[in-house]
Amino acid sequence: MSLLSQDNINGCFFCNSTTQLHHCDYCENIQSCEKHLHIHRPSNTCLPIIILFQEGVGRCVVAARDILAGEMVIEDKAAMIGPACRERVCLECLAPISEDTRCHSCGLPLCCEGPRHHLECQIMKGWNGGSNLSLYLAVCIIRGLAVDGETQELVDGLMDHLDERRSDDGEDDWDWKNMECQVIDQLLECGMDHSKLAMERIAGIFLTNNCDLCPPQNFVNTNNVSCAAIKGGEENGFGLFPIFSILSHSCLANTRRCVEGEKMKVRATIPIKKGQEILTSYTYPELGSVVRTTQFRTTWYFDCACERCADPTELGTFLSCLKCAGCEGFILPAHSLVSDSD
Repeated sequence: MSLLSQDNINGCFFCNSTTQLHHCDYCENIQSCEKHLHIHRPSNTCLPIIILFQEGVGRCVVAARDILAGEMVIEDKAAMIGPACRERVCLECLAPISEDTRCHSCGLPLCCEGPRHHLECQIMKGWNGGSNLSLYLAVCIIRGLAVDGETQELVDGLMDHLDERRSDDGEDDWDWKNMECQVIDQLLECGMDHSKLAMERIAGIFLTNNCDLCPPQNFVNTNNVSCAAIKGGEENGFGLFPIFSILSHSCLANTRRCVEGEKMKVRATIPIKKGQEILTSYTYPELGSVVRTTQFRTTWYFDCACERCADPTELGTFLSCLKCAGCEGFILPAHSLVSDSD
C-alpha cells in the first residue's frame, strides 16, 4: 500500500515546507526547500526518498519512485563520532591504549592529536567519573552538544524517549538514575555550561539512535551503527547519523547499510515500490525473537508486530524455539506477540 498522497507531497520532501521550493534539476521526483536540497543530492546521486509523518509512529521514509535492488536510498554523514566499547581507547582515534597513555592536558585516554578530543579536553579536566562507560557517554554528550548549524537541527529532530527513560526502573548498569548520577551530575561539577535538560536530551538521543554503551565484546545493537574514527581504524565507536536514524524498524528490512569512517550508505536489498516504506533493522537478524523483543522494549520502547515476530516459527527458522527431548519436535509459544505466553 502506498503511503504517498496528494496531501503529503505538496511541500519539501524532507520538512514539508511549501515556501521557496526548488525542483531537482536532475530528476522529476523531488521538490525541496533551499535548506534541505543537499540532503536529496549529497554527491552525484539523487536519493529517491520522501520523509512523511505517520500518527503514532512519527517520521518515516518512503520511496519517491520505484527503487531497484542495490540502488542507493540514503547517503549520510555522522554528526559526531564517540567511543562505545568496554576497553580503554584513545578518545581521538579509538585505538585500544594502556592505562598510562593519557592527554598531558586533561589526563583522559589519548594517544594522538586530532580535531575531536579538544571539545572535551578543557571541560573534563576535573572529571571524577568511575568506569570507562561513564567517561565515554560524557564525551558523547559534550560532542553532541557541540554540533551546530543545520546538522544540529537534524539531531534535534531525533527521538530521545526521555519520559520513558525517566520512569524506567531498570536494574542494568545504565538505568536513567545511574546515568544521571554518574555522568550528567559529574559534567555539571566539571563546569559544563549547558543545562541539565539539554544534556539529558542529547543523552536520550544517543541511547535511542546509536549504540548500546555496554556492549558485550563490542556488540553494537542500537541501530547497529558501529564505526571507526579514522579510515581503516578499529570500530570501537559509534556514529550519530541523523538522516539514517529516521528509518523505522522491521525484522524484515528492505535495506542494508555500510559504514566507512564518517560516511554511511544505505542500499535497497529488494525492489521497493513507489510509496512503500523504506525500513532498516535495529538489531542483528540472526537474533531470535526472545532477544529482539527485549531490546525493542528496553531501548526503543515499542513492540514489533512484523510478520516475523508474529510467526511462532519466525518464518520457519525456529530460532527461539525449544526442542522437545521426547519427540524431537519444537515447542512453540501459543501467542508469539505476548511476552508471557505459554
